[in-house]
Order: sequence, then C-alpha cells, then structure tokens
Amino acid sequence: MHLSDQSTSHGQKPEADTLPGCSSGWQALECALTQTLEGVMQAPQDASVALLRIALLHGSSTEIETDWLAASSLTRQILERLHKALPQTLHSFCISPTQLALVLQADPNGETLAELVANAEEALSRTVEIEESPILAEAVTGAAVFPQDGTTASALITAANAALFEAHSKGVSYQEASADSTESYSDHITQDHALRRAITRADLHLEFLPVMESTSERIIGFEARPLWIRPEHRHEHRTTPVNLRQATRLGLIETLNIWTLKNACLQALTWSQPLGVSVSISPLWLSHERLSETLRKLLAETGFPAQRLQLELSERSFFSAPEIARKELARIRAMGVRLALDNFGMGYSSLERLKHYPFDQIKLDSTFTHNILEDWRAQALLRAILHLVSSLDMRCCATGVETQEQFAFLAVNGCQEIQGKVAGPSIETC
Repeated sequence: MHLSDQSTSHGQKPEADTLPGCSSGWQALECALTQTLEGVMQAPQDASVALLRIALLHGSSTEIETDWLAASSLTRQILERLHKALPQTLHSFCISPTQLALVLQADPNGETLAELVANAEEALSRTVEIEESPILAEAVTGAAVFPQDGTTASALITAANAALFEAHSKGVSYQEASADSTESYSDHITQDHALRRAITRADLHLEFLPVMESTSERIIGFEARPLWIRPEHRHEHRTTPVNLRQATRLGLIETLNIWTLKNACLQALTWSQPLGVSVSISPLWLSHERLSETLRKLLAETGFPAQRLQLELSERSFFSAPEIARKELARIRAMGVRLALDNFGMGYSSLERLKHYPFDQIKLDSTFTHNILEDWRAQALLRAILHLVSSLDMRCCATGVETQEQFAFLAVNGCQEIQGKVAGPSIETC
C-alpha cells in the first residue's frame, strides 16, 4: 500500500512542531524508516527494527480527543516519557494529535527488541497530568518487526497499521503483526478506497425495496438504498448495498445521503403512480443543523413533492444534542416530509426518542420478526410495541417479513406496513 493512499492530511497544528524530538506526518515516518532500514541492511552485524503504531485515548470517555491543547499536552508528556525510557533507540512521529509512530532500533550489544518494546509499553501504561487531573493514555499499540513483517518502509507501515487495526477489533492494548492480519487489513483498505471512489465519482446504483400496506396488500412506496460494485465483483457487475457505517467512517456519509436523496426523488418522479419514497439519513446531519436547508434546496431543485418523501434515522446512531436535533427535525416535518425511526429497539433509548422527537413512524428491526411465530416473548413484546405506537398516533412498519404467517400475525395485531420477501422483490436502477 502506498502512503499516499493513507489519511495524510490531518491538518497538523503549529504546536506539533514543539513536541519533543518528534516529526510530523506519514512522509517523515516513511523517509526516516527507509534510512533506518538501509543502515541496518548495510551493517555487518544483525540488528532489529520495530515500528510501533500507537493510538492514544482509544475508548476514552473524556473530551480530550476534541480538545487540541489537552491532546497536545497528553501527547507531549507521553513522548517525553518515551524518550527518557528509550533515549538512544527511539525515533518518534506524530501522525495526528492522538496518533503516534515509534521506530525502535535494537543495538546488538544492548537491550533486545522485545525489551525495548516492553519499556515502551510500560511508559504508555502510566497516567499523566492534564490540568492537575490524572489521565490514562488508554494506548492501543500495533507492532511490526523487520525483516519478518516487511523489508521496506511501506511494508512495515502497512503491517503495523494492520496490527493496530486488529488490536482495536479485539479490544486489546497490544498486538503484533501477522501475515493474516496484514492481508486482511490490506483488503479492508482496498475496500475503503473503492467505496471512496464510488461515492466521490457517483459511481453508484439505487435499489428500491417495496413497502406494502397490510390492510389492502397494495404497494404504497419504496425504500431507496444505495448500491455499489465491490472490487472483487467488478467483472460480474454484481452490486451490493453500501455499508453506511463504512461511509460514515470515511467522512462521506453526507455526500452519499445527498446523492441517494436526489436520485431517489428524480427516479420516483418517473413512476406512473405517486408512491412514497423513504431514504435513510445519518443523524450526524442533525448536529450541524444543515439537513433542513439542504433538503429544502433539493426538493426545490428536483420538484419532488415533500409529502411523498420520508427520512429514516437509525436508532443505533447518536442524535447530537436533543434540543438541536428536535428543532432540526421539526423544521423538516414542517416542510411536509415524514420522519421514521429505523432499527427500533436495537440501539439507544427507544422510548426516550419517541417522547422527544416528532416521528411519524417506527420501523421494527428485522430481529423482531425473524422468529416471531416460535417465541411467545417476542409476540408479547411486539403487541405491546404496536399498542404504544398506535397510542402515540404513529404508524409501524415491520422489516424482514419473509412468510405469509408472519405477515398475518403482524396485520392482525395492527402493524400497518410491511417490508421484506412478502412485499415483493427489490428493483435495481442505475
């Protein structure tokens, strides 16, 4: 993997230059590591080099990560401690305010590489003082060693990043690189780059999932979902749903949401009947208070009637400050656009959101309907949910309904809308 493919533009602040003995950025790391490896390969004696990739404050509940001065103070203290513990063997690099890279070089006549790594881990495990309060760095470390994990700077960086990624996934504080983890990480990065290209170039498709009214058994609308072609499926031209969490992690969720909204509205205008359209929107929009204005402009541009559009917000996601979110959702609803709470029962406090936000509909997660006929607890819970939703003057849509028996149970108990195999196959468009 080329370093240019990684996130190199972290917007380093001037304060980074004052960090003790520390250079900034991926290019500085690759250059120094290349020189170190060239020196090692020319040395008459065997020498070992390790690259540590360190993420500070992983899983922290503090606000330090978003406070540049506090993050800089934490990083500075950690680096001072590392340089004191490893004075002759360490080159350090600041990738971002809370992301570090350390190059350790073992002297054949001194401490072993394992001992150096242990010293680094011990230095990272102690608390530091931030505004007279003790803070634990909560460091997660991924380690790659020359030559077994890579013989070039680029290969070692990829291996160390892979080890860090695996440590995050496993929930451990330290992980060594392996061939399997590096291969898996490289595939992961390839997928990220492919999705980034697809979204930024609008190389996407739409899938429309039918929504059926339970009383009349008529199709009353469609849910629009973005699709893309994964690299491994390109020759087959086989599409797959875009992973919205992946798009969010890449910082492209708003771009994706706008594309989906616009193209779903334009496509719906060509239908012979004025059916409704639902589009999933990231709750991240709410904190910026840009969604209502963006939506107003989009509806004016496309000429799509607001009354035919429904926005779905996943309960699994954070909604930002309640007052800000409530005002923004109220603005959207005032346009005539309907609001649905998706993945109901699977994320944050459902009842609290039903109380605070102006939703028109809840969408039951498919886990509620999967074994509804075999589980009496699921049946009792569903009846209670449907009664609650009806009392709040909302509609309910059940997703993942696959059999006529499931459909009959839901319809009898007052679920107004159905999605899934029973409603019919999805329709894919370019």
